[in-house]
Amino acid sequence: MEAMSPDSLAKPKHSRFRHVYAKSVRRSEWYDTGAGHGLAVAVNPKMIALSVDVPAGGLVQIAKLCSMGKGHMELSKIKDHTGIVCDVKWNPFNDNVLATSSQDATVRIWHIDDMLRVRCLRISHTHSRRVHIVEWHPTVDNVLLSASMDGRIAMWDIEDDRIIYVIKECYATSLSLKFVFNSLFFYITM
Repeated sequence: MEAMSPDSLAKPKHSRFRHVYAKSVRRSEWYDTGAGHGLAVAVNPKMIALSVDVPAGGLVQIAKLCSMGKGHMELSKIKDHTGIVCDVKWNPFNDNVLATSSQDATVRIWHIDDMLRVRCLRISHTHSRRVHIVEWHPTVDNVLLSASMDGRIAMWDIEDDRIIYVIKECYATSLSLKFVFNSLFFYITM
């Protein structure tokens, strides 16, 4: 039997990823939004929304997917949250409707038209502490779930601007909130 050197142990003989190649992205394909840390991102077929941590509070930048690259990128900004924006989600039924949640304990629903003009449709003050997750219902239009640090998970009908259901005393920090494939149930990871 042949003795193996330490160098031969570190190098595998055959790669498991034989046909995987990396490709650098050209600068014309970047979304250069300036300085700041991105906290949450959401993309739909028309637009991209990025929550940016800035000293003055919450900021969401919105860009069209067709306007990429430096110099000619159209950006719209949402600055109405007083706290950092924790989550952003596009409505699966309407590519122009965005939900945002924030440390200011609000959930806001926005309409962004194709010219990137922003209009606030609804503000929910259901929670008393930071709202860190929002999730649209995948099969029922205008139904939104929100989870907060106050221990409440709320299901909200944004068309009628009313709370459908509230789960109280769920004090563990929710990391993820998703609907099950049949959409009758949702689950929370903590």
